[in-house]
Amino acid sequence: MQRRRRCRWRARGRNLQRSTRRLSRAIITAGLLHARSLLLRRALLKCVSRCAIPNPNVAGGGVARLEEAGIRTHIGECAQEGQRLIEGFAKHSRTGMPFVTAKYAMSLDGKIAARSGDSKWISGEESRLFAHLLRAQSDAIMVGINTVLADDPMLTARDAEGNANERQPLRVVLDSHGRMPHDAQMLNAPGDTLVAVTDDFNGGICDGAETVRMPTGRGGVDLRALLAALGERDITSVLVEGGGATIGALFDLNLVDKVVAFVAPVIIGGNEAISPVGGIGIAKMEEALRLRDVDVRRFGGDVAIIGYARGYTWEYAREYTDGDTGREGDVHRDS
Repeated sequence: MQRRRRCRWRARGRNLQRSTRRLSRAIITAGLLHARSLLLRRALLKCVSRCAIPNPNVAGGGVARLEEAGIRTHIGECAQEGQRLIEGFAKHSRTGMPFVTAKYAMSLDGKIAARSGDSKWISGEESRLFAHLLRAQSDAIMVGINTVLADDPMLTARDAEGNANERQPLRVVLDSHGRMPHDAQMLNAPGDTLVAVTDDFNGGICDGAETVRMPTGRGGVDLRALLAALGERDITSVLVEGGGATIGALFDLNLVDKVVAFVAPVIIGGNEAISPVGGIGIAKMEEALRLRDVDVRRFGGDVAIIGYARGYTWEYAREYTDGDTGREGDVHRDS
């Protein structure tokens, strides 16, 4: 596994090296021409880099070429903002695993649907537009089969006018027992769909989607193995949109990197109405996961709470390589 990961790093490094080489040359060409005019004004040319490239095969190469050309380069200014811009690429480069964002919309009383299962719509239009932006920025969208059966979503990224974007993220459905409807909307929507079943499923393959067999975890598809397989496909970021059992299982396994939670000013009520995060959960409040680097935004009447589940940093990403979460179980009845 480590050898394969190093090979992928080197391959990605060669591709990235070609890109950074072209970028460095462009900066040098433009910068030297600009420097001549700046020197007449007794000013110094400098290039500000928000953060170093996290791929170990190319880190520092572009900066060295710029400095050799006499361009003063500063690294670290606005570093946190820079890390967030490439957080998916950073984790994937370090670990081979995609960056996982759990996204959901809930009412003030913590419900994601009425007791009947109806959930359209909890959040407002502005929140949903931002959600489509998150989809567009992701390489894949993941849901459990129960979400598909209940909502029949298209899971496409659309613009403000409701038109499908040219680039669509891969749709990933957790479907242990092959219950994917043959007439599901997403099968005819723009983009590709991947249905993950367990290796003990002997049923037919769904038309209109790629089917992959994964190891069986407790309660469904082995989520860690699935994310690793997506990483092998160079999927760098996964947006998980439900349901509660799938998101809960990812939290139980410490596989969530980031949370985007929309809170709408509505009350749903009902003992049978489901919450956004299921799974095993915790036994004591001291074990509760507290988000870090929290950002709170307003979208119309809704509030979005955005934060990092594990205080993700590039250095911390090395811990993901070991795959030791300290928790048991892979229970997610969504699959």
